[in-house]
Amino acid sequence: VSTFSHLIGDYNPVHFPSTQQDTAAYTSNQKPIVHGILLSSLFSSIYATLVPGAIYRSQSLNFVKAVHVDEEFVGRVEVIRLKQVSRKGGGVMCTCETTVYRAEDKMACVSGEAQVWLPSATVVRH
Repeated sequence: VSTFSHLIGDYNPVHFPSTQQDTAAYTSNQKPIVHGILLSSLFSSIYATLVPGAIYRSQSLNFVKAVHVDEEFVGRVEVIRLKQVSRKGGGVMCTCETTVYRAEDKMACVSGEAQVWLPSATVVRH
């Protein structure tokens, strides 16, 4: 979290509080909060790992609940719609629900919807 903070220039004390007072207004847990955008980078990793060649087109995000540095979390992507692309390049536009859950209690922390283009895919209807 500290490295990410320095990389993007986000020095909000909730991400690396030096005192308990720094986080008191933000959380009842006195531990640093992981950046929501860092958590949501899991989605890009999921697409790249499971569907090589996928092009991440867009993502909406809702930061619902804080995740602290010592908590485990899980990213989940669920395909909700596939649409054949007829314009030049073809492929399939894939719409996905995206969620980051805290592993301990399955509480959703980040949720949203993504559009991912699968340039070499074709929708097959049964």
